[in-house]
Amino acid sequence: MKKACFVLCVSLLLLGACSSNKLARYEFRDTTAAARTFMPPGANVFTDLDVRIDPGDLLGSALRVGTSVAREIEAERARDRLDSAMAKVDVPGITEERVLFQAAEMLGFHPVNEVEAADFVFTVDMKRYGIDASSWDAGTFFVVEARIELIDNAVHRRIWRGNVSAREPLSPRFFELERPLETVLDAVALSELSVDEMVTGLSYLAEYSAGLITEKLYRDYLRKHR
Repeated sequence: MKKACFVLCVSLLLLGACSSNKLARYEFRDTTAAARTFMPPGANVFTDLDVRIDPGDLLGSALRVGTSVAREIEAERARDRLDSAMAKVDVPGITEERVLFQAAEMLGFHPVNEVEAADFVFTVDMKRYGIDASSWDAGTFFVVEARIELIDNAVHRRIWRGNVSAREPLSPRFFELERPLETVLDAVALSELSVDEMVTGLSYLAEYSAGLITEKLYRDYLRKHR
C-alpha cells in the first residue's frame, strides 16, 4: 500500500475553502501536537435507489427501477462485508496517526499521544466516508468529507479550519487485487470482495483521508507564510 496516497488524482480532489486561518502567526518547529478523530458509526456503501415511474415511459421506468434495485442488492452484499471489515480496522487510529506524522514531517512539530499535554491539537471530524455505488455504469468511488480544526491548546483557540471533500475512482490496487490497474470496480465487483480485501481497502481509505487533510493544511500554511 503506497503511503503517499494523497498525491493521487489531484484533479479529482475538491478542497473546501478555509474559513479560519491564523497559521501566519505560528511557527510549529519544536512544538508538540496531538490529534483526535470523530467518525460516523462506520464506513458505508452509498447508493441512489430510484423507483420513480414515468407514466409516459413505462418501459424506460421499468429498466431504470430494475437496474436501481439490482445495484442496491449488490451494495447490500458489500455493506455486510464492510461491516465485518470495520471490526478489524482501526480507521480513526490510522487516520490520527497518519495526520500527525505527515503534518509533523511538513511543519516540524513533535507528535504526541496526550491531548491535554500537547501544544496543538488536530480535531478531525469525518462527516462522511465510504464507497459511492450510485452509478451502475460509471463504476464506484471512495468518498471522503471531513472538517478539520487545529487548536492552540494553551488558549483553546482555533487557529485553522479546513474542509476536505474527495471522490476517488475505486481501483483494484486499493484492495491489492490482481487486475489491470486502470480498471474501475463496478457494483458487482465490489459485492464480490472478501472481508480481508475490504480490510485492505478501508486501511487505504484511512490513509488516503489523512493525506488529504495534511495536504490541505500544508497548502494553507505555505500560502500564509509567503
